[in-house]
Amino acid sequence: FILGVFHSTTIVGYYFFAMSLTIQIILPLTATTGSVFLPILSRISDQRDRYHAAFRKILGCYTVLIMPLTLCLSVSSIPLFNILFPADWQQAAAVFAVLLIGESMACMSVPGVQGLKSQGQFSVLWKFQLVQLILAVVLMSIGGFLGEALAVAIGLTVSRCLMAPVSCMILMRVIGGRAREVFQEVAIPIGSGVVSFAAAGLAAYMVPWNTLVDGWMVDLLQLVLIVLIGFPGYLILMLVFQRRSIRDLMELGRPILLKLGLGGSTDSGNEDRLMDT
Repeated sequence: FILGVFHSTTIVGYYFFAMSLTIQIILPLTATTGSVFLPILSRISDQRDRYHAAFRKILGCYTVLIMPLTLCLSVSSIPLFNILFPADWQQAAAVFAVLLIGESMACMSVPGVQGLKSQGQFSVLWKFQLVQLILAVVLMSIGGFLGEALAVAIGLTVSRCLMAPVSCMILMRVIGGRAREVFQEVAIPIGSGVVSFAAAGLAAYMVPWNTLVDGWMVDLLQLVLIVLIGFPGYLILMLVFQRRSIRDLMELGRPILLKLGLGGSTDSGNEDRLMDT
């Protein structure tokens, strides 16, 4: 609606297409993990020390998992669009890349939102979501006035980046922790993801592929190089600077899959095993 006030239906179509793809990628991640976090945190909501430790572990693992997936798709948006979609939709590739960064940051708020629900802080949660909505509308409106679909996407992404850690910081204060603990959990995964996939993108786009191959092979080689550099680079940086989060993710992975019914039997003991982890 905001974009349509200032621009043509073609520009709106590019934005809508990019946003639809972004939602299809992000929504399954947030919906499934959110269904796990809320009951687990609710069961230990009155055990302050255990709750604090569990939330920090969940936040760290969630960020470690989300960042490389979304940043890889964002950096490789151009070759992906060239391979998968007609040429008419190529202008949506940059919009998709920017939106995906914003929504990946917004995913960081999922543990915080579920944590506020588990603590019964619904009035605080309502105020947080209202402020988040107002900020997004204001920045998207500025983007729509100054530019086109990409500018609106940048406005939304800026609002997501500003508000993403807020719900987690609020929850930390509620449970007696400190806001800086949120940044201690997420700073290294985000920084590692940005560095590794920025390097992968530079390597993929700077190689003169056109002198070697042509057509869709250029896009395929760029995509392969981004994956081969980005993911190993991310893993190496995480092992060097925050090995604990990788270990925690490996410990939580199996119980969460069991809880979701994806890793074997789904008996009543799966939730207890996840609680223990």
